[in-house]
Amino acid sequence: MGKNSDSIYDVIVIGAGASGLFYGACESLARTPDTCHLRKLILEKTEKAGQKLLMSGNGMCNITHGGSIKDFVDRYGEHGRAVRSCLYRHNNLELMKTMEELGVPVTEREDGKVFPASMKAKDVLNALLAGVRKGGWEIRYGAEVVGLRSVPESTSSGKCLSVLVLSDGTTLRSRKLVIACGGSSYPSTGSDGTFLKVMEHDLGLNVVEPRPALTPVYVQDFNFGGIAGVSFADAALKCGTHTTRGPMLITHKGFSGPAVLHISQYVKTGDTLLINFIPQISPDDVLAKIKEDAPGNKTGVG
Repeated sequence: MGKNSDSIYDVIVIGAGASGLFYGACESLARTPDTCHLRKLILEKTEKAGQKLLMSGNGMCNITHGGSIKDFVDRYGEHGRAVRSCLYRHNNLELMKTMEELGVPVTEREDGKVFPASMKAKDVLNALLAGVRKGGWEIRYGAEVVGLRSVPESTSSGKCLSVLVLSDGTTLRSRKLVIACGGSSYPSTGSDGTFLKVMEHDLGLNVVEPRPALTPVYVQDFNFGGIAGVSFADAALKCGTHTTRGPMLITHKGFSGPAVLHISQYVKTGDTLLINFIPQISPDDVLAKIKEDAPGNKTGVG
């Protein structure tokens, strides 16, 4: 049986993934004598923190990119403008500085990707957890939030409390609430999208239906699984009106690689993905070559 919590937390964070832990660790770095006494809690529905973080960058954790923050906006496609102010307010250089302050030296590869110097995602997770502990945060595992509402803190203050209902029936109250529960990208790690329904039902938010992005593309009746592992340094892809170009990899079920991951946000079930494996040569040149080499074409003229 669950129980009600009589005490009030000052801050509750929903989600002990990269975002939730980073918030807690940064709050710890910025703490002042006035904030040291605050009662703070991070809730995690699974039994482990930072599961997706440990998987990121093939276990090496690609933290950010070393290029100009101005170039980041276009990487978010049609939604770039919506996150522009957030990117500029806490840019990649500040992120790298923060990781150094948390005890994680970083290194930038020739392609601009920034990793922990150790190339181990585990070191990033451990640093975030250490920062959270140093700041006096409590982490509660196996704590899934299934209900959320707002109530007045008192009749005179005009302030409100967030009331959280956990799956075991426990009720928690907090003056501030940070939602960092992720989306529906990796259900086995806890990111299964269930809290999106809570926000839609209990908060009345209009939740845009999630769709895959930064993911391989799987092809129906794929016939090239036998050459899985073959890669192309420069391929041109087109889906509808969207195009991209870059490295591409053939997998057992479809295509992957940077170019595919970039265009995947625009691919829907039933779409046709056009791929030019040799974009250095124009389609007209390819067609002319085919006609030239056609059997019986002695003159080479189509």
